[in-house]
Amino acid sequence: MTTKRVLVPLTKGAWINSAVLQAAVKAIQPSAKVRLRVAVASDAHPHDVQAVRALRQQFPHVLPEPEMEVDLAKPKDTAHALEGCDSMLLSTGVDNWKVLEMERALLEGAKGTGVNHVVKVSCPSGMIGNKSGAGLAQMHARIEQEVREQGFAHAQFVRPNTSMQAFLRGRWFEMVCGRTLSVSVKNGAVAFVDERDVAESVCKLLLQKPPQGTDEFDLTGPEALTFERVAKLLTQGIGQNVRYSYFPLWAVQPAMWIKGARPESIMALIEEAKALEYGAEGTVTSTVSELLGKPARSFEDFAKENAKSWPLASFK
Repeated sequence: MTTKRVLVPLTKGAWINSAVLQAAVKAIQPSAKVRLRVAVASDAHPHDVQAVRALRQQFPHVLPEPEMEVDLAKPKDTAHALEGCDSMLLSTGVDNWKVLEMERALLEGAKGTGVNHVVKVSCPSGMIGNKSGAGLAQMHARIEQEVREQGFAHAQFVRPNTSMQAFLRGRWFEMVCGRTLSVSVKNGAVAFVDERDVAESVCKLLLQKPPQGTDEFDLTGPEALTFERVAKLLTQGIGQNVRYSYFPLWAVQPAMWIKGARPESIMALIEEAKALEYGAEGTVTSTVSELLGKPARSFEDFAKENAKSWPLASFK
């Protein structure tokens, strides 16, 4: 049996890739003929790079090579990184506006390298299609189509819903610390998924022997929650009241404009809110439990586990 080599890119926007590496090194036995190669982009977070180096010291049988620094926008660099690999993780960031440039370069670099298995981390199925109009979703849809057209023997599309960990960073994190969840989604429910479940699912697909052709995997949490319900679960987890407040959609553009947000960022937020309101991420699937053999993690447990992660914000 020949050794399977998998390329994993490490970028600032691909939040899942570092977690995939963490899951993979634990899943791969020393006797297994699987090796991982890490391609580090110039924008990769230093913390993630240090974490990879620590993993390489601890699991040299899985990560036998030093990480490679590459420009993921250049097919020549990606071809060099892919040399000797037969599988790759196509993931440069679900919410990364440079996704087309980097992932197209990876696809171009894969030509003639022997890569026959691609796992593409995309965006939620409900966001792909004309009904959502979400620009980033359409970018991911184009990449999926290009993967199909390139004719890989095995292509798997992973479509995770919005992650629970989105509440641990960015504007949602700040809102929870302020104890007011102010969003422009009133009735729409979201089946938030835990990033650990996504990472473990991606890892499972990368390491197992894939079937011929293409396949799609919609990853969700065990229940669809309105943001009002999310606020109540956060309240229970933190032990302090987190209030839900509906922020009218018409007010989003002027509010963000005042803060200096770019027009495309404003439009993306508005499109996302509309899609969530119309139920783009409201369908619950059993894919996580089918892949991993265990139930998907719940938002209730997530809120309890991270209770100390949302310190009460002090406003001066």
